[in-house]
Parts: sequence; structure tokens; C-alpha cells
Amino acid sequence: MKCKIRFLGFLFPPAGQVITMLFLFCTAVIAQEQSPQAEMIFGSTFHREYRFNDTYYDTFRASGMNFLSQYADPDPDAKEKLDGINFMAVNNMFPSEWIQFYSTAYYSKWEAEENQQIWDKVGVKHSYGDTATFEGRKCWSTEGLSGPASSLMYGPHYHQEKIYKRWYPDSLNYDRTNVEYTPRFNMALKVNDYIAPDEVICRLYVVATYRRQEDGQIVGEDIDTLLTVDTLRASDFFPYGEFRDYSPPLYKYPVEFQDPHIGNDKMDYSHTQGVHFFDRWGGQGVQFCIDWLRSDEKCNLYIDYIEVYDNDGGDDFADDLPLVIDNIVDYAQNFTQQDWPNMKYWVGPDEPGSIDSYLPMKTVDSILDSINAPRLITKFYPWWEVTVNNDTQLVKYYNTVHPEKLMIDFFPFTEWWSQARFEDWDRTREMFQICHTLQQGFWYQAQAFGILENGQWNNYRRPDTAEFKAQTMLALAHGSRGIINEPFTSLGTTRGIIDENGNPITPQNIYSVIKYNLVPRLKGKLGNTLKKLTYTGNFLQFQYEDQQSPSGPAVHDFVTLDECIPSTQIRNWHCGLFEDSVYLDTKYFLLTNLITTDD
Repeated sequence: MKCKIRFLGFLFPPAGQVITMLFLFCTAVIAQEQSPQAEMIFGSTFHREYRFNDTYYDTFRASGMNFLSQYADPDPDAKEKLDGINFMAVNNMFPSEWIQFYSTAYYSKWEAEENQQIWDKVGVKHSYGDTATFEGRKCWSTEGLSGPASSLMYGPHYHQEKIYKRWYPDSLNYDRTNVEYTPRFNMALKVNDYIAPDEVICRLYVVATYRRQEDGQIVGEDIDTLLTVDTLRASDFFPYGEFRDYSPPLYKYPVEFQDPHIGNDKMDYSHTQGVHFFDRWGGQGVQFCIDWLRSDEKCNLYIDYIEVYDNDGGDDFADDLPLVIDNIVDYAQNFTQQDWPNMKYWVGPDEPGSIDSYLPMKTVDSILDSINAPRLITKFYPWWEVTVNNDTQLVKYYNTVHPEKLMIDFFPFTEWWSQARFEDWDRTREMFQICHTLQQGFWYQAQAFGILENGQWNNYRRPDTAEFKAQTMLALAHGSRGIINEPFTSLGTTRGIIDENGNPITPQNIYSVIKYNLVPRLKGKLGNTLKKLTYTGNFLQFQYEDQQSPSGPAVHDFVTLDECIPSTQIRNWHCGLFEDSVYLDTKYFLLTNLITTDD
């Protein structure tokens, strides 16, 4: 059967350059039209401070965007302004807003019988002991040991958060840095011969492994810091043979572990000043450890699992799950679908950065699903380095939480570069590709902002219109079905799509691009076509950055990217390959130019 090809290209060449690089080896014909599916999501985020402001909502509606991230305020005036706009609810003003409170708690559970063999991978590890079954539970045990074992158990080696992802108003005096953790070891002791009550059995302790970071540079070798410790004696296990919980004192990280701040609670990701502690490489992070202290075989220790939780929400997951369920159900039922038909999701934590966040999010989402409430959606930052503690964090998050809708943010436009670099685009498309392998039709929270301080961009700069369009099309070229531009409003040093500057109605150039270019196309032919297509996961990349870069043709299946006349001009083309979801012999491609200025 002859394949049919259609072009979904998005071309905006640098000034003075001529596009000569597209060759097709099949004749393009018009594919049969199908009934459109759900509308493409193209929206933005609002600061909750503007939820009563008619002007902003009128300006948003005039843009043509169709989705919003905003606080769901029961006040009739604020609620009315959301009428007709589908939105996800970011209710994070008070601790009693239980969906946000519990989804930002920290709780993890680790099975002791796990035996991770790769030293720099996340997982429970052992130098001594073996698996065993005791009282019907599979455990890690000291069976066969006749002497002390200083590393009966250690690991898992993972980055823990040192700050809460809770953004309550300053008036609440909520200390986001006051994260205290409780470790809890579930164990049993079987006694084979008489042991005096005061005889030592084992030592429980928690260790943080890290590197020093001095003025932005990581120096030296890994360092271990003891966070808490407890020694257990035979009397602690009375009555013998029963599994119980054992907790060393709670622990809190030294302040050097916190990411440095630049004011207004914003993080300084450049880490340019002072000494800080870094724990996101393989073999680093928190360890829950047990040393076996016996020199005989009079008893055996059986370890079932280890829990760790924060003491402001995570403790409820550990000790009172019915309370978690009741609080979430009661709160969610204040926002029925009858009264809030346009609420599509509840928003979880902002960029969760630790494995400890995953089970709380999964649990909250399951509770919402059980009562047919809007599900939880989380803006997940997949880390520039891709891996955290030698694990691909985005994959680990998705496979643990299984969110109904995968949404990431990833911001390629920084103050240090006036134009996004090849590596910025390459890392962005790498994230999109990972997202597609996890969930077709993922959402992307795109960068439409900069941080402006004293007239200068700080860390992030607002993209120009060409970069903004390229970012949008690159996401679409990877099969994204939802793009949320962050943010629509400006507040403090954050400059968004609408910039006050003393006048609340000052749309930036990006606003015009959205209203007159992107929205009409996404509501028109381009969007209607994309809705019936499936991204195949295949793409072509045609790049030339310098004389060392390859410049030969990029070929896959029915498309070849090449030049009519060889050139040494800088170029960066991405071509995503699609197929019709019904007529599989009808092929499409979306071509995006990622060089947005003329050198």
C-alpha cells in the first residue's frame, strides 16, 4: 500500500537565511479527515493573588487559551470568574487544605530483604546476613552469623528533601525548613538461649552521605554524617519473637544541606557562594543502618521493613491512614463536580524532589479516585542531570505514582545565555522523549517567565517570541497534548505573559504570539490534525553547530533531512514522526527549527 505523507511543519528561519533542507521521497496527498477528539490543552497559570481581578480574567479569555491553573476559592466572586474555564486547583494557602497538605508530606517504606548489588544505585544493601522467613514474613536475618556485623544493613542512598514544598502565606509563620524525620525499623528477636536483659543486641542509626560544595564547586570525597543513633538491648525486644517498631530519635539535616536562597523563598540554583552539602550523586544520600553487635548465636534478629516519615503529615501516613482518608474525602466533597464542573485536577506538590514524596502522592491520588473526585496532577521537574542518585528520577516517579496525567516543567531559557544553546534544546527534547515513552499525550508546563531583579534577569530570562514558539512546537513534535504556559500573571520578581509595570494590562509580545498565532493554529487545522495522530517515538535531528558536528543527511523511513546546497551555517532542526491513529499508512511529520536568531 502506498504511504501518504503530510507536513505539519513549523518554520521560522533566522533573518537572512533560506530554508533548503527538506526532501521527501513520497508524494504528499491529503489524508481523509476525521471527527476531532478532545480539544488540545493550551493554557497558563495564575497567581492566586489575582483570583478576584476581572481584568486579568478578561485578558486571559481574550487570548483564546482554554485551561488555567488557579486557586479554587469558594467565594462566589472568585468562583464566578472561573466560569467556563477548565482549570486545575492549586489550593495551598492553609494547612487545612488537606489535598495539598498530604500530597506534600514525606513517607517511604523500604523492604529489608531487598539486596541491591550495585553500590551506587538506590536500594537497601547488606554486607552480612541473609533472607529468611519468620512468623510468615520474608525478612533479612542474622541467621548463621556468629560474630558482629558492622553493615548488616545500609542504604538505600537517596536524596531527601530538607524543605517542605508548601507555599503558605507568610502570615501563617510556617517554617518550610523545619523538616524533621522519624526513622522506624520493624524487627523481631528470636532467642535461642538465655540472654541477660541488659545485653546489647544491635545498633540502629541514620547516616547522610554527601560531598562538600564550595562556591559552586564540588570538592573532596564522600563524607558521612551521623544524623541519629540508638543502641538496643535484649530488654527492648520483650516479649521475644514478636515484630514491633523501633525508632531512634528523630533527625533534622544541618542547614548546609538546604539549597541556598536568594530572597522571597526562591532558590539560588547557581550555588555561587559559601559551603553547601550535595547528596544527589550515586552512593550518596540517606542511609538507614543496622550493626549486629553479638559475638554468639544465642539469638537471631529479623528485619521486616524500614519506614521514614516527616513529622508534619508523613506521620499520619505511618500511624493514622484512616485520618488521612477522612480529611481528604471531607475536603474534596466541598468541591463537588456539580458545583465545580470545570475543575479537572487537584494540583499536588510543586516539583517534588525526593522519593519520599511518591507514596503520599500515590495515596492521595488513589483516595480522590475512589470517590470519583478530580485526580491529582503534579508539576514534576525531571532534573537537568536526568539522574538523581544514579536513577532516572522521572521514570522512578512515574512508575511509582502512576499519575493519570504526566506533567513536567523544564525551563531552557536562562540569564547566562542570550539564546538557548544546543545543549539546552537537546536536554529539553530528551525530557520530552522520556515523557512520551512513559505516557503518550503528556503535558508540559512551559517557560513564559523570567526573574527580574534591579532591571536584570536573575537565573531565568523570559524567552523571546521565536524561542517561545520553538518551545511549543518541540513539545508538540513529541506528542504532547497539553501545554500550560507559566505564568500568565506577574508577581514580585516573576515576570510573566502579562507584566504590570504599574499598569495591570501590559501584555508582552508572547501574549500576541499566543492570541494571533498559536491559539488559532491549535484550534484550527494544526490542532485538529494533531488530535487524531500518534507520535511514533521516532524523530530526526539535523544539526550543525561547528565544524566538528556531523552534517550528513538524517534519514528515517519516509523522511530525509538534507540540504540542496551544502552549508556551514549553524542549524538545529527537529522532526517528529507521526502516524494516523486509524489509517496507519498515512504518515505525518512536524518539523521545528530550533535556531531562533540570526548570528
